[in-house]
Amino acid sequence: MGRRKQQAPDSDRERILCNIASQLAYELNSLHNYLRRRRIDVPDRYIHVEIVNERDVQKGDLVSCWTSTTRQQNPFLVSFVEGPADNGDGLLLRAIGTDRLSNYGNEQFIRITGIPERLLWEGDKRAFAIKVNKAFRKLDNMWHCFRGLRFDPDNQQLAYIFVGERFGGGEKPTKPYRIDITYTKRTTIKSIIQQMKEQGYGTRQFEPDDDKYTGPREGYASFTRDDLISQLKNAGIELKPTT
Repeated sequence: MGRRKQQAPDSDRERILCNIASQLAYELNSLHNYLRRRRIDVPDRYIHVEIVNERDVQKGDLVSCWTSTTRQQNPFLVSFVEGPADNGDGLLLRAIGTDRLSNYGNEQFIRITGIPERLLWEGDKRAFAIKVNKAFRKLDNMWHCFRGLRFDPDNQQLAYIFVGERFGGGEKPTKPYRIDITYTKRTTIKSIIQQMKEQGYGTRQFEPDDDKYTGPREGYASFTRDDLISQLKNAGIELKPTT
């Protein structure tokens, strides 16, 4: 592993969290392999690690440094991909939540997928998401509520806010409408509210849900220990207590 530029010392928190995440990815792959051998499918909404990558690793992917997981301790064990390494051997990685870069070679990289995008937002995106939530609290509309936020992949200054009807429309389900917001790191909550109102927030009519809406909704499914135990038992796998 070669460093691209001088790095500040790792904080204990950063190093420990990366080690935990890397070890969890390693163990999760073992679990997936076990389930596959038992011919038990893991639903797509759960977190996956691709031991055999379905496509080439691309910029923005979250990867685990597989070979190094049990051998090294560094903040790049779970990182975002910035591109190929400068020398063509391996990948150029960015430590999560920082601008720290590293050329990482002699390694097997495993993509981690299935984590809701909102949990991986950093920097300006994270700051904007917080402002959006504050804007909704200030608007305090009874029936028009926040249902999701998505950033345009090709325009770093454009975001899409999805507004849904409270309780999803009840017996006659409705689908959220979209509001386009232009933003920079200097965008204020007041500006977000103004753009929302200009596009009909609070007064627009909801369309009937045609079951084709695939955008984000408030809340995400999570995979718990009880879910796993139930799934294994339903498959006829006997679970024995450890001794």
